[in-house]
Amino acid sequence: MPACFNDPVFGQTLFASIGGGGENRINDACTSFIGGGDFNHIQPVVGSGATVCRSFIGGGVTNCIFESVSVIGGGEQNTIHGASEYSFIGGGYINTIGGQERAAPYSVIGGGRNNNIFDDVNVIGGGQENTISAGAQHSFIGGGISNVINASCGAILGGQNNTVNHAYAAVFGNGISSAAADTFHVSCLNAVNTPNSGLGPFPAGTISYTPTPILPPGAVGFLVIW
Repeated sequence: MPACFNDPVFGQTLFASIGGGGENRINDACTSFIGGGDFNHIQPVVGSGATVCRSFIGGGVTNCIFESVSVIGGGEQNTIHGASEYSFIGGGYINTIGGQERAAPYSVIGGGRNNNIFDDVNVIGGGQENTISAGAQHSFIGGGISNVINASCGAILGGQNNTVNHAYAAVFGNGISSAAADTFHVSCLNAVNTPNSGLGPFPAGTISYTPTPILPPGAVGFLVIW
């Protein structure tokens, strides 16, 4: 259970309200609202001396917000940490924005389970155990399982066990790691409605065949360079 539930009720809560539920608390959080559920909490980081304002928890169980102008729709054990203002978690289970002494403002987790964002202006749509690491900004994970982005402006559309380590790189597939910046990586590219010669209407030098180790052993795929 998050540490916020060990803290007493205290401080200013001007224009704050709790619609219902059990053991929900708003501490030092003006103009904030908890709709219902159980053990949900809105408060600033303990000892920071700050006041949280205009944050919202719709319901669910054991959700915590430690920053202003942030929203958790529902779910269970979801957390928006301090210095991660203007962030949103739709629902799901044990999803986290910020923490580990990192700020992650302007970030979104739609849902899923055990998804984490540790830097600002990032989005995880859903899935399970996906992470956008500290130092990676303006990045996107659509879904899937155990995908990681370690560079800014990266994208993983979906799949499993994919990693983006280069800026402006994108991945879609299974077990792929980015090979260079400004590239798109897929497990298999099936280009349809193209002439019989070459690779069709793509400009010369924009598509290249990539064997291992970029793809899993035995896989056939392409590295698309734009």
